[in-house]
Order: sequence, then structure tokens, then C-alpha cells
Amino acid sequence: MTLNRFARTAIAAIALIAVGAPALAADRDPPPAADGYSWEGPYLGGHLGYGWLDVSNTSPGQAWSQNDDGFLGGVLVGYNFQMDRYVFGVEADAAFGFIDDTEVRPVFGPVEFTHHGQHTFRVRGGRTYGPALFYATGGLALADFRASSPIGSDKDFFVGFTIGGGAEVMIADRWSLRAEYLYADYGKETLTLGGVPIRSDFETHNLRFGFAYSFGHWLP
Repeated sequence: MTLNRFARTAIAAIALIAVGAPALAADRDPPPAADGYSWEGPYLGGHLGYGWLDVSNTSPGQAWSQNDDGFLGGVLVGYNFQMDRYVFGVEADAAFGFIDDTEVRPVFGPVEFTHHGQHTFRVRGGRTYGPALFYATGGLALADFRASSPIGSDKDFFVGFTIGGGAEVMIADRWSLRAEYLYADYGKETLTLGGVPIRSDFETHNLRFGFAYSFGHWLP
């Protein structure tokens, strides 16, 4: 699956939820929680933050690492289930940006690594303290990586895992703000420049801030 195809699918799914959610949630209020705040139901939001890409090349005679950084932003969608002060749910997000860096390497000359986006499908769970929710999260991560140099270029779409955590606070009826950190590991992958393989470990770190609007309780 290419990144563009995945991005179009993710955006289409999120758009369908955004269009249908208000009608499905009409006249349905979240069930009361023990502390007066309810996180139950579907939500839709956005996020903006900063990302870091770590590339560690372990090819024979090519032991080096490279670090890129830049801004990423996008959309998120999810569903929460609540039992008293404990919240469990699922969440998907799509993040887009432009993270790149160029370093001169033996054999290849200037090597540029580029990272245009990362998308995750995660579960999350946590506990509420008044209007605040503290949570841990983890799941599947997907991202594209590109390497280019004077002798050639290559790109691929990798699948890995992500873990992290954050805090979310209700600031108004159905509205919340959040801050979270996500680490993703894509394992050891190979990109080829001019017929020469670059066997590297790909890892990303994302610190981001976001908002969400809850549509309330859907299930009886």
C-alpha cells in the first residue's frame, strides 16, 4: 500500500465519520460519571506538533546515524468507553509534514532522508481525575521514508508499532485539549541507492498538542 492511497482512505473514513456523527449523536447525552465528567462516545479532532526521525545504518562499512526533525499536523478520530473513572478506547490518526535532513556519507555523498507523514491505529486507556484524563496508548504505526543521493534514490512505506501516553483535559461541554508523546519503531528496513543497500533502523518520536470534540454517548 502506498502512502498516498492510505492517506486518501484515512481521510475519506474520517470525513464520513465527521459528516454522520452529529446526526447519529443527536439528543444523546453522555452518561453521568462518578466525578461528573463523561468521556463516553465518539470524538473527532486535530493535532499539531514536532517530530524526530532517527535513522541508524548498520550496513557493512556504513555504520552511521542520522537525525531529522520538523513539524507534523493532522486529524484524529476515536471512541471512548468509560467505567466509573476508567476510560478505554480506540483511536486512529493521520499526521502529515515534512521532516528531512542531509548529511555527507562515504560512498553515497550527500544523503537526504525525508519523512512526510505517520499514521497510527491505537488502543488507549487511563484514569480520570476531575476534568483530566491521564492515559497510555499503543498500537500500529505506518509511515513513508525516502532516501536520496547523487547516485540514486529510493522510498518505501513501513509498518511498525507505537507506544506513548498523554493527558487530556475537558475545557468546555464536549471540548477537550490534549498533550501527548508517541514513540514508533519500524525495525530494520532497507532502502537502495544506486544499487547499494542502506540497511537501517527507523524510529520516530512525536510530541504533539491537540483538541477533540465529543459527540456524546451512542450506545444504549
